Amino acid sequence: TSQRKSQDGARPLPSAAAAPPPADGAEVDGNPSRTSLDASGDEWPPSSPSLSAASSTATATSASSSWAPEPSLATDGTASAASSDQDSEGDGSGAPADGANSTASDVNLYREKMTEFLASDDDRQVLGVLLLLHALLRNPGLDKKILDVVELFPYRSVLKKQLMEELVAEGESTTGEGALDDITADAGNNPGQFGFKVVNGILQCLAECQQHRLITLQMAIKVLKELVYDKEGPPHLSAEQRDRLLSSYQARVERVQKGLFGDLRDIFLELFEDEIRGFRQINFDHLVTDASLLLPVAHTATPGIEFSRRFPSSEMEHVRTAIQHFLLLRELRFTLFHEPDTQLPLKEERHPPSLKEGAEWDIKREQCIPCIDYKGKERLLMTGHRYLLILEPIAGKPSAALITDLIALQNVQFAVNQVDPKTILLRAGSFEFASEEDCVRAKRLIEDGRFKIRQGKMNQLCQLVNLNPSLVRPSAQSSRHQRSTSHELKCGPSLDPREVEEHRDREKQRARQARQEAARVRTSERVASGDGRPSGGGSGEEG
Repeated sequence: TSQRKSQDGARPLPSAAAAPPPADGAEVDGNPSRTSLDASGDEWPPSSPSLSAASSTATATSASSSWAPEPSLATDGTASAASSDQDSEGDGSGAPADGANSTASDVNLYREKMTEFLASDDDRQVLGVLLLLHALLRNPGLDKKILDVVELFPYRSVLKKQLMEELVAEGESTTGEGALDDITADAGNNPGQFGFKVVNGILQCLAECQQHRLITLQMAIKVLKELVYDKEGPPHLSAEQRDRLLSSYQARVERVQKGLFGDLRDIFLELFEDEIRGFRQINFDHLVTDASLLLPVAHTATPGIEFSRRFPSSEMEHVRTAIQHFLLLRELRFTLFHEPDTQLPLKEERHPPSLKEGAEWDIKREQCIPCIDYKGKERLLMTGHRYLLILEPIAGKPSAALITDLIALQNVQFAVNQVDPKTILLRAGSFEFASEEDCVRAKRLIEDGRFKIRQGKMNQLCQLVNLNPSLVRPSAQSSRHQRSTSHELKCGPSLDPREVEEHRDREKQRARQARQEAARVRTSERVASGDGRPSGGGSGEEG
């Protein structure tokens, strides 16, 4: 290919040691010679010993084993320069020193540099190499023989090639490349091959998840699947590589376990389910056209930069990142080993199809709590099938009612009116009860239903990460909220993960303002009771 490009493209520089041009009609690399004269009278194309050597080397290599390192593909000038330097280090007569040619032919600078970038601490370098590798592996217009030569042959293509040879030649190769199958089939276990080094580099990225962005890890997983996935059996990995993959997954499990004991444990379930709902695979075509990837990697929230394209900054984002890494490696593990994931997503109690707004629902009056809504209409409150049901009585049917509202109990938020302790505030409106005792009953009904739903899912989450559910307890703030009386304004912390950070910032700002106001009041009192100056240094107190 390089020889034809040189013949049809730019004219190569003449070589002082060029061999005589081939005779008319002779064949160069299997093609008839197209020797002619250009305007200057020189022969075109001139013969090049390096191209002839490259051609003969490539022919000999493909006849023996295409998986051997191929120096003839590195015609970028770098390898030629290295060869010239080694020639000059010989006996001074232009002859190469002993072993110089073998050293140059065993090293491909492109592949060595790609392996180096794959192990780099710069996430942009790692992502760039992964994008290039994925483009090579998924390019339908690329000749698969090139992937053979560069030692980056996908394992799925190996199986296709073996099946085709079995169908055509009854299991025997007729092209003299029978040894290729044996070598390619064992490529994942050969430490000297480029594909083996790429797999090890990807496994290192997965082991150091916290040093890479989410898009980088997703691309690493896509490339790894291309190289080692076998739809009929276990992944094409060595025993050591499998252990490294499972160790990386176990490390992500431990990160999730720590999150269950962290400061955000009260909303960890909501964070986890939010990441499952928002989890999606990346689009390669869209990714390579994203100009924001050329910018320095952001470590804080930046307008126009998605969270998956930057590093986490706050505690909330670190927890979300740990969950994302866990989901990625779990999906990779179950896909490679063909194991069905029966624990995700978290299971919920199924409700009958008839449970919907506007439908008639059978009730028992003793299980319902009567109340009056904000429009002055009579309503009934009850729980069932992980929902808080707000019902409208049907005249003449004491055992049936119409469903006006369905509120999910897991994230329901409510408050008891501080002025009127007989009223409960919900997002569906306010509801006034006949007595304060009925209001307390309704409050307990909602809290018990919410606790039951959340506890069931928390048990599933603990089993998912091999943790004893009894070890995970709510925070003291959550416990105090559940023990508060009905006379207080009781509105639990927001369960929307994206509102928690803003809520905490507002609370800190209020506390700071309260301390400053208290300091000013104390200073004013001391000035009023003293000689006009704050005793002990009011400014210091305020500071």
